[in-house]
Amino acid sequence: MRHEGEEFMQAMQQQRHGMIQAENALVRTLERLGVSSSGLYLAGMLSILISLAEFVTGLFGGQLFKGPRWERMGVFVGLWVPTFLLLGKIMEDRERMRGERVA
Repeated sequence: MRHEGEEFMQAMQQQRHGMIQAENALVRTLERLGVSSSGLYLAGMLSILISLAEFVTGLFGGQLFKGPRWERMGVFVGLWVPTFLLLGKIMEDRERMRGERVA
């Protein structure tokens, strides 16, 4: 008879394995597309600037959304930043493992 803790740990390991497979598939796709760590870091920095501009001025979504909704667009774009930066770090690590020059 299995203990509940063992079942939980096995379920967590299976979930982690699935997440690692999905991450690897995403990173392989980015590599095939020629996306570098520098490009992802740049996308993260640009997202910060776009997010600030959108939140303060409604520069991009102001035409689409009237009232306080354009501020939400700035927050939404700001949520992209950690994704780009984490993907940039993953790609940088893979580039280092392959011995490529990392800018």
